[in-house]
Amino acid sequence: MNTLAKLATQKSHSLRQSLTKRNFSSHSFKENPIIFNKINEFYVIKGKERVVGLWLLGVSATVFSMIILGGYTRLTRSGLSMVKWHPHRVGLPKNNEEWEAEFEEYKKFPEWYMVNQHKAMDVEGFKQIYFIEWAHRILGRAIGGVFMGPLAYFWIRGYLQPKMKRNLLLLLGFGAFQGFAGWWMVKSGLVNKEQTKELDKTPNVSPYRLTFHAYNAYIIYGVLFWMSLHLLRRPQEAVITMKNMADHNAMRKILGRAAHGLFPIVLLTGFFTAGIQGRFAVNTFPKVGPHWFYNSNHLNWDIPFWKNFTENKLVVQVTHRTLAVLFSIFAVKSILEVNKLANLSPIAKKSYYFFISTIILQVLIGMHVVWFPNPVPLANSHQAGAVTLLTALLFAMHTCRKVDPRHIKNLLGKMRVEDPQGFHNMMQKFNKHTMSKKEYEYAKKEFMQK
Repeated sequence: MNTLAKLATQKSHSLRQSLTKRNFSSHSFKENPIIFNKINEFYVIKGKERVVGLWLLGVSATVFSMIILGGYTRLTRSGLSMVKWHPHRVGLPKNNEEWEAEFEEYKKFPEWYMVNQHKAMDVEGFKQIYFIEWAHRILGRAIGGVFMGPLAYFWIRGYLQPKMKRNLLLLLGFGAFQGFAGWWMVKSGLVNKEQTKELDKTPNVSPYRLTFHAYNAYIIYGVLFWMSLHLLRRPQEAVITMKNMADHNAMRKILGRAAHGLFPIVLLTGFFTAGIQGRFAVNTFPKVGPHWFYNSNHLNWDIPFWKNFTENKLVVQVTHRTLAVLFSIFAVKSILEVNKLANLSPIAKKSYYFFISTIILQVLIGMHVVWFPNPVPLANSHQAGAVTLLTALLFAMHTCRKVDPRHIKNLLGKMRVEDPQGFHNMMQKFNKHTMSKKEYEYAKKEFMQK
């Protein structure tokens, strides 16, 4: 008996060390024992969660920096400096002759003879904008290398499960597509805008293509970050009990309203505002000049009505900031709902408050960008704030993600033994606050039809 007790103690100590290494909280042993783990079934083999998760987190961090650099490239009007796409070429021009050749090539396009020629730009000024665009493209290629190299290694070593392999291949294809989409966007700024139907005739990339390219970048970042959280965080089944399940489900619904409601539209209008340099349209807030909102006089009736919301600078900016304020009001108001959820795990509440904090900070930055549209670092911080807000939203949603239905079955099985009356009451009537309809039907099938 002493030997068995000693072995049990050693095993418990070993498990505690293993959980600590995976950044599990110190109160892990108040949590549920994990009988099964979807991560090992569908994503990676046991013991490789951390190394693969850190790799994905690192790739998501490089995509984050890529988005910020992309915003800086746009704000400094550097994106049209490289007028040719050479996927095989990596280095900068090596000498003055090559720089002059690049500069002469640039002079053939509208941004030179319509904008920078009048600013008396010389080859030194050209080098500055060229370097920013070059850095943006090189970072994009570097992301491809950072992704493909470890992917090949993990694949060969057998770390990845079939579902994970499919997901990563799809992500690789999406990333390659994003590279082509970037050049497709740049090409739209190398044409004479007088020959297009766009409202703004100054040399800029198409706001539609910029929005498409930016949205893709946010999706890639979000997927990478979400997958890394799956691998690096403790299984949700360790946290969820019959006592706290309802509160975590409620928080997930609150966050779902944000994720699938106004937030994507706020992002969309933000991308269009960026694409048409809309921050210069009106520099008063909360009023629109002497008015509280735009009116029929602000609309351009010479273009299709819908284009006012994608190309009319004042309308697009005011629409974006109005939706952003509404989104922030609804989010802050939801604090009252979250505060009523007494059984939320501590990390869930903290993640929600962090999400709300990023919203408030982003609105404050946005207000200052309206008041002071010229400083590039201020405008770019608004882009960084948007990605940070997305990060906070994803992290908060991950803390209250759904559990494996088998875990609910186990909890209900335990409840049937320990609290038969409570189990009977739960099975008699569906309660949307406790579990989803799908979870309820699964539980009913497992217990009531046997």
